[in-house]
Amino acid sequence: MAARSAATQRNAPRATLAMAGALLALSTGLTALPAQDAPSGLQRSEIATRTSMGKVSGSRLAKYTVLGAATGAGLAMGYWAVSEGGQRGSNCEPLDCALPYLTITGAIAGLFLARELETQRIALTPREGNTVEFSTLAAPLLSPPNWAEAADSLFVVASDSGVQVLNTRLAKPAATARRAAGLRAIRQVALLPSRSAIVLGTGTALFETPLLTGPARRVSDGAVSALASDGSAVLSASGSTLRLMREGQSAVTDTLVTPLPVNSLIWDARANHWWATTDSSLTAITVTEQGLRSGDALSIPPGARRVAVGSNYLAIALGDAGLLVYPRASLSATQGGGVISPLRMVGEPRFVFDVEFLGDTLYAAGGVDGVYRIALSPEPRIIDSSRQFPFATLVRNLNGKMWVGDRGRQEMIRVEQK
Repeated sequence: MAARSAATQRNAPRATLAMAGALLALSTGLTALPAQDAPSGLQRSEIATRTSMGKVSGSRLAKYTVLGAATGAGLAMGYWAVSEGGQRGSNCEPLDCALPYLTITGAIAGLFLARELETQRIALTPREGNTVEFSTLAAPLLSPPNWAEAADSLFVVASDSGVQVLNTRLAKPAATARRAAGLRAIRQVALLPSRSAIVLGTGTALFETPLLTGPARRVSDGAVSALASDGSAVLSASGSTLRLMREGQSAVTDTLVTPLPVNSLIWDARANHWWATTDSSLTAITVTEQGLRSGDALSIPPGARRVAVGSNYLAIALGDAGLLVYPRASLSATQGGGVISPLRMVGEPRFVFDVEFLGDTLYAAGGVDGVYRIALSPEPRIIDSSRQFPFATLVRNLNGKMWVGDRGRQEMIRVEQK
């Protein structure tokens, strides 16, 4: 009986190794997922990229399986060490039972843990485009940014701690002034370089403050839902009411009531008018001698968060409804009586908080999915994306450099490709 027990103890490690090897083979076999047919028109490199992103990593499964087995084996050897060399009344001695079963249990636990981690990784991995890592330069802030505007060399950022004016020409960009620290619920800001002023849209009123020193003054009452500047005049929205503060004047001079509440505004210097979005339309707002005038409304999906204008395209961030892109030629044709469907991206990015152009390349802030770069010709296509940002919500172009605002960081971050 003693000889049989000794032989069993000698063979136990071999049996354990054999079972661990079988588990490794099983974990490798679990990586073979059914491949889907690639859509027509994709390049071979794009097909390979999408396939690899959706495939379970065999090395990760094997690593966690081995770690689990090693942990189980370590527990078994610890049990053997404290059990007086296995001298117990039971017929199941440590090396006979504890080592094999704890090793197998640990390996199985590690395998399933690896499978769960791989499932989470695949769920969070972009379904299109490559992963890229930007070279970054950060400008510290007092709080995570809520809104930012850039004009010429000026860059202002609104947060829960007021508005900060950033000097981006320094080797290490930093805030040079803090404005409106006493105001609460600052939603948006706009710059007036012609009079060195900042216009603030809050949850209660529209304010104006000097760029560097001086008190803020109330321009008009009412919660501001959207705000835009052409550099000398400011257009603001309070629900369905648009208000214009013209150049050289310090009070609202023109108003226009729209059919639906306005949720975003932007100045389009190329077209020489503003764009306004509601929950169902995109409309051009022009200034005439008679005041503000609304153009023909283009139907858009609900959820517009911000409009970006480029040389050849206009893009609308639609939140969970994706991204809408109009070529400028189609906008001209529509205004002339024609009908041209916009370009649409749905599903990826999964949520679009903000968009901005850098040349004809579109940058999109995708929250937990990071920052996307999107090519628009001949149709919208994701170039790559970066996960360097915990929760990217802002993208702004300042003098040919892209800046990113992140709710998870008290910084504005300048990004460039390495």
